[in-house]
Amino acid sequence: MLVIYAADGMNITGQDRVSFERFIQRGGGLVVIHNGVVSGAQNDGCKRVIGGSWIHENQRTKWLHGEVGLYFVNNDHPVTQGLSNFDWKDEIYYDLDMSRDINVLATSFHSVFVIAPQI
Repeated sequence: MLVIYAADGMNITGQDRVSFERFIQRGGGLVVIHNGVVSGAQNDGCKRVIGGSWIHENQRTKWLHGEVGLYFVNNDHPVTQGLSNFDWKDEIYYDLDMSRDINVLATSFHSVFVIAPQI
């Protein structure tokens, strides 16, 4: 299991990228937390592996820090089974470049008018 919890954590290049790809292909587990989703110029690879990536261009991806709600939208998945929605103080990222084929487990919002999937 590899846990990435570092600024630009998915900005993996060179030989590290080769080793990372081999790890994933062997079925290695991956958890990306908080700003580990930031991937520098590695957006396509990040999106392919975790289902989305931060886009710096034109400040597309945004963040919000404050009281937010977390809503579980797939309660049949083993990771979310039995969990209840809750509110807490957190920082969310939205307007990420998301893959179309992801399986969203939970979502939050930065506006009551816009629901945005969370990775």
